[in-house]
Amino acid sequence: MDDELNFVAKYVPKLFFNDNEPFLPKAISYYVYKKGVDEKSKSSNYKLRFDEKSIIAIEFAIYYTYDIQHLYDLEHVFVYLNDSYEVEKVISSFHGKFYNSLINNDNIFYTKERVKLFVQPGKHALMPTPYLFNLFEAFNSSCNTESGVDGFLINDYLSPYFKKDIEFDELLHRYINKKYSFFVSSNYNLEISEEKILIPFSQLFKFIQRDLTYEINIISKALDK
Repeated sequence: MDDELNFVAKYVPKLFFNDNEPFLPKAISYYVYKKGVDEKSKSSNYKLRFDEKSIIAIEFAIYYTYDIQHLYDLEHVFVYLNDSYEVEKVISSFHGKFYNSLINNDNIFYTKERVKLFVQPGKHALMPTPYLFNLFEAFNSSCNTESGVDGFLINDYLSPYFKKDIEFDELLHRYINKKYSFFVSSNYNLEISEEKILIPFSQLFKFIQRDLTYEINIISKALDK
């Protein structure tokens, strides 16, 4: 287990956050795939695609308690390696889609194994340059006037643990809007120590369940006041 952790830690992308970002990741899970039969991601709808040079892919699932518009957020990065254990391809999530993040950019690498990725303010979509966040129509408004509008995001992975509650969603909308609304800075200098929050994929959803249960209790108490 330690050998695998040390291996994936070399390749975990270096994340750069907006200076005004209110939410940082709580955990980054990892899972290592070897070339063979193409597989579906363990925690998203992405289907892994090995090309002739790629022999290993590492899935990093980045968990946040909040997106600025809802409770619960999980973003993804897939780092493909060749037989020399060099980065061959990087795919990252952007609002439910998956895009190539290894573009022709001299600054794309933080080290020779780690790519740099920028994190969309509040929403946490990933891109190799922050200029591309403007592709998202609500880039600015989602962080302030539209904050909290989606309530509790419960997908198939969470449905065994949590149920949708319209009344709670309305309360959560007010809570996020009041507590976390912000205006986007033009700078992306906020960093974290990604390797310190790496966990195996097998631990991810139990971690999320505990974290969200704790947060729901905090929200409920705050809204009772």
